[in-house]
Amino acid sequence: KMCTSADCVCVKGGGDQVDVVGCDSNADCAGLDAKCVDLSDGDKALGEQEVCVSEKCVCAVGGGDQVEVVSCESNADCESFEAVCVDLSGGESCMSNDCFCAKGGGDLVEVVVCDSNVDCASLNAKCVDLSDGDKALGEQEMCGSEKCICAVGGGDQGGGGPVVDGGATTTSIVGDGGAGDGGAGAGGATTTIITSSSTTSTSTTTLSSLCSGGIPVGAGVNSLACTQTYSGDICEVTCMGAYQGAPKKYECHEGNLAPVNGSIACEKIRCLGTRPVDLPMYIDNCGGQDVGLKCKVQCDMDAGYEAATFFYQCSMTGEYIGSVQPCVKRSCNTATVPQGTGVFNNCSGTRAGETCNAMCAKGYTGTMKIVECGSNGRFSGSAPTCILQPCDLPVGLTSGVGLFDTCGTPGQASIVKHDQRCSAGCVPGYSGSLKDLVCDAPLLVGQIPTCAPKECNKNSPRGFGVVSDTCKNKVTGESCALTCKDGASPAEAGVYSSSCQATGEFTDHNLVCAPKACGELATATGFADVKIDVSACTGLVNGQNCLMVCPVGFNANGAKAASLKCQASDTYTDFAGFMIASGSMQPLVCSPRPCTMGIPNMLGIEHDCAGKGTGETCTVSHGLAFDFNLTEALLGQSQTLTCSSNGVLTGEMPKIVPKKCDILSALQATGVKNTCADKTSGTTCWSYCDETTHNGGFAQYSCDTTDTGVAFVPTSEDKVAACTANAGRRLREGSSAKPRLLGASCDASSLSDIGRPYKNDCSSVVDGGTCLIECADGYTITGDPTVRSCSDGILSGSGLPTCTAKTCSSGFPNGFGVENDCSGVTTHNTCQATCEAGYEGTAETWTCNPNGEVTGTGPTCTAKACDALSLNSEFNTALCSGKKTSQTCMVGCSAGWTLSGDASGYECKAAGSFEGTPPTCVANTCTEGCDLGAVACNSTAECEGFDGVCVDRSGGDKALGEHDMCSSKDCICLQQVELLTCDSNADCASVDAKCVDL
Repeated sequence: KMCTSADCVCVKGGGDQVDVVGCDSNADCAGLDAKCVDLSDGDKALGEQEVCVSEKCVCAVGGGDQVEVVSCESNADCESFEAVCVDLSGGESCMSNDCFCAKGGGDLVEVVVCDSNVDCASLNAKCVDLSDGDKALGEQEMCGSEKCICAVGGGDQGGGGPVVDGGATTTSIVGDGGAGDGGAGAGGATTTIITSSSTTSTSTTTLSSLCSGGIPVGAGVNSLACTQTYSGDICEVTCMGAYQGAPKKYECHEGNLAPVNGSIACEKIRCLGTRPVDLPMYIDNCGGQDVGLKCKVQCDMDAGYEAATFFYQCSMTGEYIGSVQPCVKRSCNTATVPQGTGVFNNCSGTRAGETCNAMCAKGYTGTMKIVECGSNGRFSGSAPTCILQPCDLPVGLTSGVGLFDTCGTPGQASIVKHDQRCSAGCVPGYSGSLKDLVCDAPLLVGQIPTCAPKECNKNSPRGFGVVSDTCKNKVTGESCALTCKDGASPAEAGVYSSSCQATGEFTDHNLVCAPKACGELATATGFADVKIDVSACTGLVNGQNCLMVCPVGFNANGAKAASLKCQASDTYTDFAGFMIASGSMQPLVCSPRPCTMGIPNMLGIEHDCAGKGTGETCTVSHGLAFDFNLTEALLGQSQTLTCSSNGVLTGEMPKIVPKKCDILSALQATGVKNTCADKTSGTTCWSYCDETTHNGGFAQYSCDTTDTGVAFVPTSEDKVAACTANAGRRLREGSSAKPRLLGASCDASSLSDIGRPYKNDCSSVVDGGTCLIECADGYTITGDPTVRSCSDGILSGSGLPTCTAKTCSSGFPNGFGVENDCSGVTTHNTCQATCEAGYEGTAETWTCNPNGEVTGTGPTCTAKACDALSLNSEFNTALCSGKKTSQTCMVGCSAGWTLSGDASGYECKAAGSFEGTPPTCVANTCTEGCDLGAVACNSTAECEGFDGVCVDRSGGDKALGEHDMCSSKDCICLQQVELLTCDSNADCASVDAKCVDL
């Protein structure tokens, strides 16, 4: 136990007192030569480095041993400690609450209260004042406090006797009391020794002897009057102080005192007889006390009175002097009231013999019990059985929205009992403070929190065309209806919604909005039967772009393309749901592109194909110098060619034959010969005279086209067929004439090795006749032909004409993708027809014919496909897919972008790549999924609450990576339209979004 008063001290051997000092470790007790003891742990002394873990550690010391400070009521309580019960308030038996067991060095000490040293004389001790640094009182000093006790041994000093200076004589008083460290003990007997300090050898006088023997000594004996007596002197010895007796006379005789009327007898004055206070409530230890001694009068605690001590002192008259106060019935220690859980009492101040109640405290239920205060200061009786009372749950707690609590079970039965605490707060999805409540049975006391549902701001319903406007400001537990925006409709019919969850997220939804499809623009009013190409607009859905262009083979009169957007919706149905980006919704004006390949250039052909455009036709017929070949059933007539979109006229050519010139009568005159049989337009022939009968020169004729057909025309007006008879002269003069072999053909074998570029009519010449060697068709003669004469069946003559091959001028190959090297090719020579760069096919050989026409077959050339046109994602290159050499296409803007200005044209070049300049496309502003009120951000983490990413507007709308930080002041949160992975913007076209690299 711990001391409950201010009068508890440590006591160690011999009575030295030690302060009771609180401590945390042995270091705190080093100055007291003590150790730190934990009273809460079996009075365990702490180890050298150990630290106290309780609030009940004190320094303890005693003769080197540790002292257990134990409260006591009598010595019996201290027997197990080999100690005695010490009452600092005085007395041998404990009469107060200030008693404890004390041991030290193994000696037992009685602690006696004192007022002066007189009170300690019987103990051979001195009176010590504990309130003044344990100061021992002086011989005549009185105690000035209530904390003076007798102390002896262990180095305390006793009182020394007086020393009297006698001049030549010295008196030493030696006490026989307990020896102290500082001199003789008080109260001992004295011996007077008289010695002569000097003698003179010249004196003869003998002085009376000073009596030094027989001086009466003893307790209370006063023989001071006899200390200076000489022989014959009579002195009186009396009793002094607390002693009494008749005075006696003593006479000095020969150095010794002798009683005259009897020896002195001093007895201690004692107070005998009645008690100081003769009342039953008091007890005392005052029987037979010596004068000057005090005794205690105490209230009888055994009779149930409070401890109270009063001191009486035995006076010189033998009567006790002192006073008492009335004894008060002893109050019982409330700690002894029967205890139990939830029990309280009204027993404070209850005194011996009185009763009080042990009751169940507030919050408990049970039957009150009566307890009695006994004379021993303890209560007797039994405690009630108290059961902890639960609190009722308030309605606000059981019916509140968004609340949770630890006060009751899920079934709302209370689990919190009196003085217990519980808490109430808001469940996830609601905001409000956590509140503590205390059960003050039967009421649960405290503020019930007000829980406000939180607004959902995560996983907002998204998706292409999904309208979630009704979801704004929705809070936990609320739902919102989802619909599709105008221009889209649910893929599956149904009612769709999303709910705001406690996590702050909306529930996932399964509404899939499919964009509405536009109709066929080619059949829309104003666009049907119009030469435009809207094939790129087929199958489009709301929000997608396309280009209206002129068809292949047509040229635009004005804008080359128009950017259209499918805006099909419930409210817009015109033009199959299409709208034009700018201007009025009307078709392009497209003109057929003239064909430049396959235009007939064969000999003798006439046509009206020049300038014919795509889809237009032309007629091919023969010229005046030609006729249809009537042997051809189908082609022996005029044919129709069609201008194809690739710029080539296609169709079958008519079969024609050249007309023959009729031989002129002049060429058939007598003596005139010619080579003009079967000549057709563009060929030449000669007339000459038969040398056997006529004279004349050569004349050249050309079969030319006339207004009515063909006819021979002399190539030179001054050279015409004219032969004059010569009366038997020959063309050539020979030697003597030989007889003719009439009717015999001439041997023309000598001309067999004469081939190109020559021809002759000598195969039918007869003896005596002549024939002509001229240039073959397709050659031009310089000068005149040469003549051969037949004589005796043998041709004679020499020289050949000078012939130059003509250059072909018609029939050149000009098919699709065909090029040739036939320019300048001459008769009977060949040239190559090949495929142009960007086309593929097998080269063919063509021949220049004598009629000036180049003929041959093919080649068939196929245009090569261009590599795919690769442009940025904002450009729509769909119309350029599959384009081949020389073909063109238009480039517009992809979904999510708007064309600024005109679409751009690209041409597939022979090298296999496109050539052109991209159009200007402006990014559309998102109207769905991105309106976050321009929330500023420094990182993507700050946008998680918006289902978005942090985008740096100053850096081309670059989305920040997971660990990137914004490096500008223009970063805002943007929501992702769809959580779709993508490789390019094409993957995002269906959701009107761009592909972002996170």
